[in-house]
Amino acid sequence: MNHLKRHLKYIEGSSDKFWQIEVNGQQFTVVYGKNGTVGTSQTKTFDTAESCLKTAEKLVAEKLKKGYSEDGTVAVDATNAVGRPATGQKVALQEVLDEYDQLIKTRNLDGLLPFLQAKSSGHLEGLRKHINKAKRYWMNYVDLTKEPEFHKNSKSTWGRRGDVEQGYIITLSAIALFDKSSIASWDEPLWLFNDPEKHEMLLKILEWAKPDWLDTYILDKIRRNDWSHVRYSTLRLLEKNNLIRYNPELFARSLSRIELRYNTNQLSKKEIERKLDVWINDEITYQRDIPELFNYETNLHNQSESYRINNAGPYLFFPIWEYIYKGLLAENKIDRLFFIENALQLQTKDWNNNLKSFYRKRLEEIDLTTQELIDFQETIFAFFHALYPPIVSYGLDLCKRMYEHPDFNIPSFLEWASALMMRTDCKAAIKGLLPIFEKIAKLKTEYQISIAEMIADVFMIPDMTLQERAAKTLQKLGKVDSDTLQEKLHSYQPQMQGNVKSLLADWLDGGSDVLTEGIESYQYQPTKAKLLNEPLVLPDTWNDVLFQFGKFISSDEPHEAEILLNTFICKQQLFPQDYQEQLSPYFKQLERTYFEVVFKNEVKAFLMSKMHDMKAPYVSKSDHYTELYALLIIKKITKVAERKMRQGSNLPLLSLPTHVPYWIAPKVLLERIIAHQQANEVIDMADLSIAISRMCREDLDEALPLLGQIDEKLRPLMNFCLGLDKKMDLEEKTVLTKLISWVSGSNEHNENLALWAVAARTFYPQETFIEFEKTQLREVPFVAQPLKPNFYFKKNWNEWKNYLTKLTERGPSWCELRFDQPEYKKIPDHLLYSLNIHRGSNGWKANLQHPSNVFYWHSIMPQNPEPLALRLAASACKHTDYSSTELKGFLDIVNRPEFWFSELNTLVFACCFFQEKKDIRFMSTEVLINSIEQRKLDVTVFGEKIAFLISGKYGALLRCIDALAAIKDVSAVHNVALFMILDTVFKNLNIQEKLPTNFKKLVEHYLDVTTKTQQKSSPEALAFFVQWKENASIKNLVKQLVKN
Repeated sequence: MNHLKRHLKYIEGSSDKFWQIEVNGQQFTVVYGKNGTVGTSQTKTFDTAESCLKTAEKLVAEKLKKGYSEDGTVAVDATNAVGRPATGQKVALQEVLDEYDQLIKTRNLDGLLPFLQAKSSGHLEGLRKHINKAKRYWMNYVDLTKEPEFHKNSKSTWGRRGDVEQGYIITLSAIALFDKSSIASWDEPLWLFNDPEKHEMLLKILEWAKPDWLDTYILDKIRRNDWSHVRYSTLRLLEKNNLIRYNPELFARSLSRIELRYNTNQLSKKEIERKLDVWINDEITYQRDIPELFNYETNLHNQSESYRINNAGPYLFFPIWEYIYKGLLAENKIDRLFFIENALQLQTKDWNNNLKSFYRKRLEEIDLTTQELIDFQETIFAFFHALYPPIVSYGLDLCKRMYEHPDFNIPSFLEWASALMMRTDCKAAIKGLLPIFEKIAKLKTEYQISIAEMIADVFMIPDMTLQERAAKTLQKLGKVDSDTLQEKLHSYQPQMQGNVKSLLADWLDGGSDVLTEGIESYQYQPTKAKLLNEPLVLPDTWNDVLFQFGKFISSDEPHEAEILLNTFICKQQLFPQDYQEQLSPYFKQLERTYFEVVFKNEVKAFLMSKMHDMKAPYVSKSDHYTELYALLIIKKITKVAERKMRQGSNLPLLSLPTHVPYWIAPKVLLERIIAHQQANEVIDMADLSIAISRMCREDLDEALPLLGQIDEKLRPLMNFCLGLDKKMDLEEKTVLTKLISWVSGSNEHNENLALWAVAARTFYPQETFIEFEKTQLREVPFVAQPLKPNFYFKKNWNEWKNYLTKLTERGPSWCELRFDQPEYKKIPDHLLYSLNIHRGSNGWKANLQHPSNVFYWHSIMPQNPEPLALRLAASACKHTDYSSTELKGFLDIVNRPEFWFSELNTLVFACCFFQEKKDIRFMSTEVLINSIEQRKLDVTVFGEKIAFLISGKYGALLRCIDALAAIKDVSAVHNVALFMILDTVFKNLNIQEKLPTNFKKLVEHYLDVTTKTQQKSSPEALAFFVQWKENASIKNLVKQLVKN
């Protein structure tokens, strides 16, 4: 057998590719692509082995002629493209390049400079191109599977062909010969600048080449990447030798990351101080470069050096810049006023907050005098406009030390402080400002009116304690006859909390009278919404089919996929002969699209199979990265679709919705069953189960006349589904052996029971059916009765071993929401409500992971949300820092008209208010507002669940408080509902140790809605407060609640 194998490369300029051919008998395979990749493969077959080998040899000759070679070096042919001899100049250049390659191969670093001095003139452009090619060949990270000679005793097949010395030669060559634009894409020169052992050779190269781009190149790299760095000592060395221009920003940034050692040797504390003293005593450093640190944002606050007091002791960290600044100020090597002025000015710059904090600490250490503060008071006043609240508070602290000074500029202070009074993020600073305002008003009465008007703006901030303090200050400073003040207070009246209106009654025309306006009651009155509203229509034309593909790709709604599935089943007459060609754009789009949703990926695989060949059998092979049978039931549906197409059936799936998004009209379901009977077509269990769960009891009058045509063995089940007879016939004699296709090897009676169980849980989700107690499914969840798990909390934490102390350390703990899941039992696959409820389904594959997976789960059992809520409770609600987004899908479903609240799904809804993700909490608030408007939420049960989660330390309380408080003042009904929620919370709280963080804020909101709605706290809630009446944080609030 003829055999030929050649592997050629072409590395020149921007090209870095390979071409390989292998001949085997009458066919050869060509593989081509970029070096380091698998490449693209093509195979061609010939009539004879001789013609195959001859063609292959011809292709090899063509590649060699184009410059391909075994090692990648572009061959210089004896003749050029038109047959003329190569010029002497090209031959001379090739000799220079060969000599350069030899330097690299022999690692002759010492020979590099003589070579450049002798050979670069006249060959500059050729050498530059060749250096780029050498970099790609020797320094790029590539697959070395076929180049074992470059393996460096590593288990990995990937690596670089060159070693460190060869990389140095190539990088130094680039430094010597490249201009600014050519070197810009290289990061390697920075490595050389930071390797002290190569400084001698680097200096020689730079002295010869004298590149004019060093400062801008290094600075650009440092700006682009935080990890890029050139040592300050290196820059000073280059500057000393006149090899780099002084650039203030470059030297400042490099100085900020000053390094004290060039190897891993540990330094003692004294050695660190000695090395830093060198720079503290260097005139250029402290006179020229250190002052520039105030002009550029750096990372100097994070610079430290580790040391140990003894070899067995723990590592300590020496703060480098804290030591430097202390030394400079102590020795007067930096002007004190200059330091104060610049440290204050940078507080209002848009810089890293930790850097600003570093300089604030330095200012605290030098103990500013009152006169120094007065000198820079205008700079300090500007802190009140800072976006970062700690800077605002720092400015206030400084003002407290100087506002009584005779030179204190009161008008300017008030002007700067006025914008602060509405900022909810600066409540602590505002509380500190109020006593200063009060004292200024007493000392300078001419400012009393303007201060009072400023204080009125505080009532825009929803904080009861702050509002009460502001109101009491206004009682002292405000004038009743001030029209401006009265107008402001009237406009802010809706935002006032608690008894603030009563405190300001003199300005509000009686104040408390407004509390009685618009108060309504809230009563839990869920109503049943009409569901059969928008009919679902299959495509009528080929254009409709094409349009439906676009809708399927762009939408995550399950019915869009089901429309396409059924179109392939019963609308094949719409497909033209060239349907494959017309569908090819959609095929390509599907081919390059990965859907995160299980049902879409399964339907996508089915559609692509049929788009390629309508008659080709489809077998689902996708894993879909889930073990949730409720999601994987779509594979059973595609299997039914495949069977129908194979048998030539034009009957749609029983589970195809008749109305958007997933509802089935009773009449249409009966008609489909009758059609299957008449066509003698078997009914799939999963298909029928989904159809039953989707059928809603509307327009029953149209369906009842059809019951007589239903097979007598299926008729009792349909009577039950339509609500005509609640009696269950679970005897084995009713097994639908002829009508329904059973799964091979399964228990036929259990499969029939599963249909009855699905019907029972669909139409009577909260009831108990003792008929199942005598069946094999009696212990399966959601069969005889709904599952009501007992939830509890389990404390968890992370542990690790400290490699220094050799002791086990523990991180912060958190509480997980748990319940005991039932043991696994083998059940029929179509027992929808009992899927994935068993123990052991809590790995990542048991998570719903995406909102659209939640939508699909709900779409196959839309009338009973309990199993979905249980699945979410076991995964997404386990703790509050869960990173996935399926709770968004749950909240979307809660907003749908068919959703009803139970104890279980109310708990899941309550968990949403504690989640770390803000968007989930915001959405929870919106859903709560809508649920209260529709009166479909039992707020008492909801309050009990919130109390349970707070008592169990489920999550950060402030998240829940903010989400609940957002419904306040939406309407009078919402206020009453919020009062009922919070009253129930306090009735059911079980707090044994200390109150949770921010608990005071929860009590403030309760007091506020109690006052606004004129409701009375329940005895149980008051009993809770009495237990904590001596707690300093809520003591005053409790007094007001008890008084009310």
